[in-house]
Amino acid sequence: MKDLKGKLQLIKNLITTFLPNGLVSILGLGFLLYSIGFEDSIYTLTLFNIVALVLSLKFSIIIHELGHYFFATLFEMNAGLVVFGSGFKVGSINLFNTKFQLNNKLNSGYVLATNVSMHGKWKKILFLAGGSIFNFISIIILYLLFKDALFEKGKVLWAGFVIISSAFLGLFSLIPISSKFFGGKTAHDGKLILEELRGKSKVKSSSTDYLNAVYLLSEKKDFQLAYDKIKELQVKGENKLSLMLLESMALMGLGKFSNGYVLLKSIEGEFENYKEESSLSNYYNTLAWFSILNDEFVDAEKYSALAVKDHPNFDYYQNTRAIALIETENFKEGCDILAKNLDLDFIDPRNFSALIYLCYSNTKYGVIVNAEKYKKYLEDHQDEMAADIKYLYEKKVVNYEKEENLA
Repeated sequence: MKDLKGKLQLIKNLITTFLPNGLVSILGLGFLLYSIGFEDSIYTLTLFNIVALVLSLKFSIIIHELGHYFFATLFEMNAGLVVFGSGFKVGSINLFNTKFQLNNKLNSGYVLATNVSMHGKWKKILFLAGGSIFNFISIIILYLLFKDALFEKGKVLWAGFVIISSAFLGLFSLIPISSKFFGGKTAHDGKLILEELRGKSKVKSSSTDYLNAVYLLSEKKDFQLAYDKIKELQVKGENKLSLMLLESMALMGLGKFSNGYVLLKSIEGEFENYKEESSLSNYYNTLAWFSILNDEFVDAEKYSALAVKDHPNFDYYQNTRAIALIETENFKEGCDILAKNLDLDFIDPRNFSALIYLCYSNTKYGVIVNAEKYKKYLEDHQDEMAADIKYLYEKKVVNYEKEENLA
């Protein structure tokens, strides 16, 4: 029975991963054949038009993410990062207090807005639907601009492909399911919208105390007050797993790494039955990070592997995984991941932790390029380090280097 369930899950994953690509290809090919006619050269078909189809889908993804960004900015949701694609970073630019990043696989994207949960239901729904809304708006604009030439042979072919791609992406994103089509097993916008409409979102937005705790953690960095509010909420018995995960973040901010590790380990069995894959992956990544802070490197390797299982292209999880690999003597693989994800133009914990372990690896193995530059960067930004990062910096860079010099 277990084998049958595994096979059915594999078939489901294959369908949700490859069928949408096939659907776009079929629709695009039909429009392509109508546009160029069968008498055209086969080289035109394979070179120009197929490239146009692929590029139009990628362009539609950019439109989609800009839609999410527009509503996040409109409602002041503090959108600090917009990522186009998955995998490793190709380049980035900072505009309007937001970092726009392009990754090497332009098959998905996300907008990191830190205080979405502080807003009401309909603002959150508009934020979630913003990508599809922009896809549909792009269809209307292109049709109005090129409607006279859209279906004439050989004319404005790119506009037709963008219309097809935007229609597919906008509609597919609104299907209320989870799939691996967008680079990792994640809930579609439609599934998150449906949960909001049903009042079944993982965080009850009606709980003012919960939202205040999130705000204190993410914006005010008042970890003690956030911890006190979380403990008050736990007495009421609501959102047990979400609150315990939030409590662990408060403990991390307070520098109580052992307490956070024990707390998350105590609910491992309960979280394994959690239905939302993204929340489960977040739990595993957080537990892996606490394992690193507590020198439990076997656990770190185990839980980081589980975190990246359904989200292999999410660089937050990749970096935790890379550090776990370094600590378990898989030095080269771990350092390669950290170096590829490194971005000195955007200060966040991922950069600090990557720099710390690259400097540590250089002291231990002596093969990291730009190690002195990374060390100088860390020295200049100590005031911006959170408690966990400060702890690792002193342990892995400052103290470890002193020990090596004495030896």
